Amino acid sequence: MNEKLIVGKIGAPHGIKGEIKVFPLTDDPSRFEALRKVYVKSKEDYEEFEISSVKYNGPHLILKLEEINDRNDADRLKNKYLEISREDGISLEEDEYYIVDLIGLEVYEDGVKLGVLKDVISTGGTDLYEIQTEEKIMLVPAVSQYILKIDMDNRRIEASIPEGLKEL
Repeated sequence: MNEKLIVGKIGAPHGIKGEIKVFPLTDDPSRFEALRKVYVKSKEDYEEFEISSVKYNGPHLILKLEEINDRNDADRLKNKYLEISREDGISLEEDEYYIVDLIGLEVYEDGVKLGVLKDVISTGGTDLYEIQTEEKIMLVPAVSQYILKIDMDNRRIEASIPEGLKEL
């Protein structure tokens, strides 16, 4: 399991004092207000930053990081991902999972491997699981009717997918 969770993608600098635009990759952008530390992956390791302010600006946020003080510093972070430690992630209920932990699980139906979960697509309603089979990509609604069991210990999903859905 990854020790960090991606919560946003850094866009262009905002202004000249080191603020950065962040496009949230989380269901609840207000969670940034409670965060104190964030991380940006460099080539070898992570850089740690302290958040000093959060502002909302349409679909993105404007963050001021304590260690970034001018536009040039902010520009070097452009297009990188903003990550948090797993401990700072939201608490999950039983049978809830971080998407990053689901990706890569093998998907089985009646003991036969169908493929691998490649992505989870949030639609605003029911999430869709993108399953890569040998022949194609299947999009399967993430509902208990089709997704019977998620076994994180064995890194597998048990599914029951109707024929009509397999043929799409």
